[in-house]
Amino acid sequence: MSALLDYLQRLKNQDDRGALADLRNGLKETQKYRAWPLLSGFFKKNPDDERYRKVIRTVAGLYAYHSQVTQNGNIGQTCRDMMSENERNKMHEAKAMGPISRRFQHLLAASRDEICDRVVRLVLYAKSKEISVNYEQLQKDLHYWSNRVKTRWAQSFWIYSSKEEE
Repeated sequence: MSALLDYLQRLKNQDDRGALADLRNGLKETQKYRAWPLLSGFFKKNPDDERYRKVIRTVAGLYAYHSQVTQNGNIGQTCRDMMSENERNKMHEAKAMGPISRRFQHLLAASRDEICDRVVRLVLYAKSKEISVNYEQLQKDLHYWSNRVKTRWAQSFWIYSSKEEE
């Protein structure tokens, strides 16, 4: 587990509600400074890289909202898990694209500057469905956002089961 996730887990275990609230506020551009005292130690790696700081703030803020963690999968798998059975059955029909499929495509179209903001909405939706998130992988994927990451997410989302192949 990454040092960031170890730290977030300790805050959660200590039930430090004030710290968790400050981390959630870090998701808002106008209040990001509230998370800085808690996350400044993680900014030392790339102190002048705003994008790196945004990835750290995003992962920490999302964890503060939704601390249900898994060690498996990526956001593609998380989005697939959020789909209704009806949407999953129709996901390979172009005209029958459901709401999660549309949101996921919108996510994949994000640039490096947009991806953190777009992933927030999906993780908050995962919280409402009580679906776990692999934050360690999310941190890496957001930091190294590229076509390679997009392809891995897409492969996890649009997998064909043996039942679908028949």
